[in-house]
Amino acid sequence: MYSTSNYIVSNKSNRHGKRVERRKSLTESDATKWLHHLFYGGCGDRYLGWHVGDRELQDDGSWRKITCDAPRRWKTPPREDRFKWSPFWDHLKGCFRGVASGVGETHVAFVASDLDRHHAGIPAKDHIKACMRVWELLVSKFNNLLWLAEVNPKNGSIKFFGFFPDGKPIPIERAKEIAAEIHAVQIEAGIGDREVFPHNSPQVMLPMRPDKITVIDSGILSRCTRKKKNPTFGTMEPFKTYSSIEFIRWISRRHHCDQWTLYKTLSWACGNLPDGEAPKRSTCKQGNKSQKPLNTAVQQADTPHKRVRLDVLPDDNPNSFERQLDALLVYCRKAKRVVYPEEALDHIRRNKLFSGDWDENWARRNYRVRYILDFIAQTFDPTKCGYGAYELTISKYDPWAKMNCPDGWRDAGRTYVDEWGTITRKRFREVAQWQHVSFVLSIFEFCMIVDPNDDGSVPQAWAEDIWTKAHQAKQIDKPWSWKRWDIICRKLKELGIVESNGEWHRGQAMIWRLGKWFPGQGLWKSEKLQRYGVAVPLQEFLQGIEKETNNNLLNYYTGHFSLEIEQDPDFFTDRPPP
Repeated sequence: MYSTSNYIVSNKSNRHGKRVERRKSLTESDATKWLHHLFYGGCGDRYLGWHVGDRELQDDGSWRKITCDAPRRWKTPPREDRFKWSPFWDHLKGCFRGVASGVGETHVAFVASDLDRHHAGIPAKDHIKACMRVWELLVSKFNNLLWLAEVNPKNGSIKFFGFFPDGKPIPIERAKEIAAEIHAVQIEAGIGDREVFPHNSPQVMLPMRPDKITVIDSGILSRCTRKKKNPTFGTMEPFKTYSSIEFIRWISRRHHCDQWTLYKTLSWACGNLPDGEAPKRSTCKQGNKSQKPLNTAVQQADTPHKRVRLDVLPDDNPNSFERQLDALLVYCRKAKRVVYPEEALDHIRRNKLFSGDWDENWARRNYRVRYILDFIAQTFDPTKCGYGAYELTISKYDPWAKMNCPDGWRDAGRTYVDEWGTITRKRFREVAQWQHVSFVLSIFEFCMIVDPNDDGSVPQAWAEDIWTKAHQAKQIDKPWSWKRWDIICRKLKELGIVESNGEWHRGQAMIWRLGKWFPGQGLWKSEKLQRYGVAVPLQEFLQGIEKETNNNLLNYYTGHFSLEIEQDPDFFTDRPPP
């Protein structure tokens, strides 16, 4: 556990043999890494992110909501790739992250009790009373945990997070027991059936969200100024976020959140959403594509990102950012990819989605478009952009795959030599089974025979989309993996099944073609060479062979006898009688 001001970097002996502790001041970067390991050290196969719902522009100019804005689970990277995975740092930057239960996790960092107030139909007075009652129950009956509160300033919704005082993660079985006890205590106290993670709540966002208020023992958690990289221009830009050092210091002090600060903050937040009637329940469901067009402005929901008014037509919206965001979202979905900045600017100019003169404020418009494209790229999923169905011949190449790779294929590995001459060999742990090889051959057949591109290219995104749709239809057992794809493609090239030019660049995928030994195509057969001469009957052919043989023998003996006569002229006259 880190101390409040410094931590031990190394513990070595000096020249006199005495142990010396070298200490270093705790930085925000180091504190962020420590909290990242706390929150995601024992996470399972999935973690939580935020999915922005899709809207579709209708022919009459109205917008139709296809999917709702909701949390979504994302696949956790493999262990060997987690050194560059920093979801908590993304969380502090505004790309909110969370944790999920029931995904093979071993530990969780906290237990959480969620008391929502998403609409004005819940009286503020009753909500504040229930929240303060829950705080008293948690502090009194579950004093073995450290409790902090996170308040939503829009409506007064609140979450209580409980951590171990020593800053260690909680085993999942122990966390479920504590959560079940909290749920039972709240029901006995008349609070109602509320969500408690990880008992009856399968997922929860992390604390320290920049759009919410985090309350600790000293009041509101202090913020600091940090820098993040702008992906468009590559520059470092400052931004405000909660201090990871102060969060660690709160855990070191081992005090619960301040009751008076919690009450004042909760009262102020509930005042931002005055009491009123409860809104009608929305009929939108996840994946429901029969939603009616929206005729009224979309209400500001409790989402981490600012929602735009999608009911306003792009050319009628006076806000340039919202107008161009709406138009570029539709343009990217039609293109089935995130378009380039030059294409986006040309689309805006062609459809007159700008105000004033085109050359006016060019730099500002260019920066705005690049920012919008970066924002779209965070949640853009090309597999949901309406690709047509792929007619694959599944299991066609199963016999070939079973015969040539019964035990599967592994990466042959690559050899690296560092600057000191050390030779290391690395390879993927992924194993491509024969079922995967057969499916890849079906993909190549579709992309190069059934429906090929004009230039003969087979983009990897195309293959990934086919594989993903087949996995969703349960036609293949494993999800897409570029490592497995790379292993199979390299092996097929070695065997001469497929061939490629090995060249690709931006805007141009690699060119592929069928190899000489592609199964079922017969490309290995060469053309029959025509024999010289004209076909003759068999008897004539045999007579010709006999004649040629006799001539050869006659020539042989004639030459032999001529040589004997030259050496002995009386060869025939001196011959003895038989």
